[in-house]
Amino acid sequence: MTSIRVFWGIQLPQAVNEKLIGFVHSLQTRLADTTIRWSATENLHITLQFLKSVGKEDIPSLIAQVSQQVQG
Repeated sequence: MTSIRVFWGIQLPQAVNEKLIGFVHSLQTRLADTTIRWSATENLHITLQFLKSVGKEDIPSLIAQVSQQVQG
């Protein structure tokens, strides 16, 4: 069984994302001499919950269950 780390997250609205990207770039400039490992700005999101390592074959079922709950 191949597993991957899984989390639930939401994408940010474009306007919020653009402001955050500007902020992150200013931090990267100010902190250029540090050893911080920055995430790519195109990956910005809000993580709601880390699940764990999940088998790839279980992903469709997880998505279906959450979709069903969200839709009510």
